[in-house]
Amino acid sequence: MTAAGGELAGLQRFAGIWNTTGALFGTDGRQTGTMSATDLYRWLPGWRTLIHEVDARMDGAALRSIEVLTWDAARGTVVSRSFDQDGGVADFACRLDRERWEIDGQGIRFRGRFDGADRLAGTWEMHQTDGWRRWIDIVLDRAV
Repeated sequence: MTAAGGELAGLQRFAGIWNTTGALFGTDGRQTGTMSATDLYRWLPGWRTLIHEVDARMDGAALRSIEVLTWDAARGTVVSRSFDQDGGVADFACRLDRERWEIDGQGIRFRGRFDGADRLAGTWEMHQTDGWRRWIDIVLDRAV
């Protein structure tokens, strides 16, 4: 694979189907619910764009989205753009540093760590006036 000169090669570890489970947290830090999802990551021909499809249930409510990840040479980083079922669009900068996977967006971020090839666990946080607040803890387990 020669994904954009190799800049995306590390993302190959995402390719496949993942089962995701998680816990949702309120502003008081207490767990308010659960979530589950199926995440599909696949390369477009040319290995320069990774597509991430999400079919989730957040406390029973359906949530579907698609994310497009690619290399931004001008910024020197992996970027993604996510589109949800309600027409929402969000842009992110992503970093994979060995086992650490980080995503930064407008007012939200993810910090996670791979445990071998088949598990990624981490926390999504939302920015509040008094700092970052835990939003969702997730675990992705490779299904295929």
